[in-house]
Amino acid sequence: MSTHKVFMINTYEQLKAISDPLRISIISQINQNAKTGKQIGDILNISAPRVHYHLKELEKVGLVFVEDIELLNGIAQKFYKTYGVDFVIDQELLPHLNNMKESLRTSIYSILENGKSEALKAPEESFSVTSGEYMDWPIISIQSTINLDSTQFMEWKKRYHLLLDELGKMENTVTDKPKNKYYISSVGFKITEDQDVN
Repeated sequence: MSTHKVFMINTYEQLKAISDPLRISIISQINQNAKTGKQIGDILNISAPRVHYHLKELEKVGLVFVEDIELLNGIAQKFYKTYGVDFVIDQELLPHLNNMKESLRTSIYSILENGKSEALKAPEESFSVTSGEYMDWPIISIQSTINLDSTQFMEWKKRYHLLLDELGKMENTVTDKPKNKYYISSVGFKITEDQDVN
């Protein structure tokens, strides 16, 4: 079964299911590559039965599915994956979003942790620099703080998502050159003045 790039959270049951910070952490482990409950538990340092319980709850509301089953010593190993790489929440659920504050914070933290993990296991050529021009480097790395009003930020965010949609469409284009897999992560949120980063 193929996954959609973006999955719409459109029921209260789905929203409630991801209101648990631990479930956000579990989802972040399988939104790119399928994993077993044991693999997820090893990464998050929690027991496999506890992971399996949460996976079943997420599966029940249609947020994850079993992508593959492998037999290991006669025991079925289920590999779980999310239906989407990214989630968006239906505006109809707006009255319930206040219940998700801590989960959203955990989600950002999980994204940052995943980025660190991907950087540590990336091949050496990912960081090979052959010129002094940053635009020629095989990576993109940006960290900055910008002073904007909330309307400006939201307008820019919409344009940025259009650019990400364009990137997703490029993945499906046919080319005679070999394709590489790239990890891309984006986070952005309001911070306090003493968190200034350059």
